[in-house]
Amino acid sequence: MRCNERTYTGCINLFYRIQKDIFIYAVGLSTILGHNFSIFIKFTGGKGVNTTLGATLLLSPYSVFASGLVCFLVKWCSGYVSVGSICLAITLTLTGFIINNTSNLYYYFLVCTAFIILMHIPDLKRLLDGTENKWE
Repeated sequence: MRCNERTYTGCINLFYRIQKDIFIYAVGLSTILGHNFSIFIKFTGGKGVNTTLGATLLLSPYSVFASGLVCFLVKWCSGYVSVGSICLAITLTLTGFIINNTSNLYYYFLVCTAFIILMHIPDLKRLLDGTENKWE
């Protein structure tokens, strides 16, 4: 079987028909991973939090709005972007649980939150050492 545009599109279409429930979450997670580990910036991270918000906006707009508000307030009060990003991820999961209980969307939020926290471990270490730069 040759791999061309027609077979590739057919495979995507087949996966969508079989797994409609998780297809949108797989696309969202692959988008987030693609922005975090972009080949153009030598796989060194990127705008994962913003991409998470963008990928999630149509899935759960209330959760995105609430977590964006918390992120802004935490950044404004603490002065640290990384703390705001981690609070955003936790708020996204909590509001996802409150609104959607334990649906597939909640598990998507859990994966996104774990990924955001893992990507910010170096920032947390710098915060504990007192060497993290403040946002101004």
